[in-house]
Amino acid sequence: MSNQSVDTELKNAYALIEEGKMADASQILYDAIELDLENEELYFAYWCCDFWGKSIETVANGTELEKGNKIFSRWVDFIELLERNEKSEKTSEKEKKKKIRANPKTMYATKRGVFSFALDCFLKQKEHIQNDQSVAVSTKAELFLKIGICYKELGEYNKAIGYLQDANVILPSSSPIWAQVADCLALSGEEKQAKLHFREAFFFDAQKIELAFLESEMIQAVIKKAKTRNCTKSELLEWIPVYGELTYVFNIKHGLSSQAVTKLERDIADKEIAMKDPANSTQMLTPKLINMCFRIIDHYERSTDAGAAQKSLEYQWRIKGYSEEIYNLYTASRKV
Repeated sequence: MSNQSVDTELKNAYALIEEGKMADASQILYDAIELDLENEELYFAYWCCDFWGKSIETVANGTELEKGNKIFSRWVDFIELLERNEKSEKTSEKEKKKKIRANPKTMYATKRGVFSFALDCFLKQKEHIQNDQSVAVSTKAELFLKIGICYKELGEYNKAIGYLQDANVILPSSSPIWAQVADCLALSGEEKQAKLHFREAFFFDAQKIELAFLESEMIQAVIKKAKTRNCTKSELLEWIPVYGELTYVFNIKHGLSSQAVTKLERDIADKEIAMKDPANSTQMLTPKLINMCFRIIDHYERSTDAGAAQKSLEYQWRIKGYSEEIYNLYTASRKV
């Protein structure tokens, strides 16, 4: 098959994938593969159709909310599967030839098809509960968050931010909501506000943030840096704000009230006690403590109070006690 013919078949298949017609697209791609066995883009597109065709089939009989939630869950599985595939290096030459390699055009079409389907489910659910006073406000916030994510993934950032702001009114200081607002702002070119929102999101409760739904280059660069630690997903979420500080991405900050400073110092002391308990994971507590120290150091360096400089040095030395590696990176970054 000529390159022109392959391109035409791919274009036709991508149009169907964007409409969520995975079975129709799959047939086109299958026929094209028969005539061009070496084309990796065809293989990846066919694999995506197979994955999402089966995924959408499994949710056919659920409620709108169940369907949307399951599609979101499968998106996380999809992204993690691609990441594992990309990392796997111990493969035979025969397996390497069959290795699925992600393609930007395929990913774009797939994303549009998947999130268009999910958005339709969530909007129908929104209409269903709109005037239902018995629905918990937290349920509504979760729904607005997911609608916002769908619009963001489809490139409609203003609509996305509108729904995310509605969610934030109901659940202020929610890490998943702030992370999505940050991602939208970054994708919209609002760099300063994006940095501030990302910093706060990962401080509130990093464990509640789902990385599979973050796509801006800004946060992906930090995630990539944090992944060099080869840690678990839970640990990674705690290391992201540490590397956000070290790479100057989380460098837009706001001041802390005296009450917030007192609470932060108390939380640091509590976590240091927890570090001494063998039952607790130092792998989780170490990045948490470092991030908290970064925050309080920033406060004292802004402060004109007597003793503030000494306090700043004290918390820098605490970081050295937690991780000399991070301390060295931190002090080096401050000299630049």
